[in-house]
Amino acid sequence: MLPWRGEPIDDVQHPSIIEQLWSAEELAAVDLAIPLPFDVPPGQVTVGAPRYVETGDGRVQTVYDIEDAPPPPVPEDLSRWQFFAAAALAGVISQQEAEDAITGPLPAPFVAFIDTLPEAERFGARMLLKGNQIFHRHHPFVEAFLTANQMTDEQADAIWRAGAALGT
Repeated sequence: MLPWRGEPIDDVQHPSIIEQLWSAEELAAVDLAIPLPFDVPPGQVTVGAPRYVETGDGRVQTVYDIEDAPPPPVPEDLSRWQFFAAAALAGVISQQEAEDAITGPLPAPFVAFIDTLPEAERFGARMLLKGNQIFHRHHPFVEAFLTANQMTDEQADAIWRAGAALGT
């Protein structure tokens, strides 16, 4: 049995809603079936055209090839809390440092990085981290911090995605 694709049945062209009008028995009598839906596993997407496979009980199952879903796009911006929470979840800073960074002292890894900057840039870097409410993925400070900590763009993108997944 196969799903109906709009072709005439016994030389009669039926309306496109035949599968909704006819019972499973009426469809089976003309060797057609309503295919069972295909459940796409989490984190996967379908590729290509559907195929139809008969199950052991005479029903028809829709089948697709699947592959890993592409990662979500990397957001350009994170809010202050998303930025520090994602850094903590990635192990860049501790959870306590993330909480403290919201209203208190900067996390030690950021302070250590700022201390490596030329004296003329340190004040601006501290103000950026303490005062920013939005952190931009490709800001020069972020890029410099990543480089100094030997983090790849993929690692940074993963942190930004994780931060965005936390909500707003």
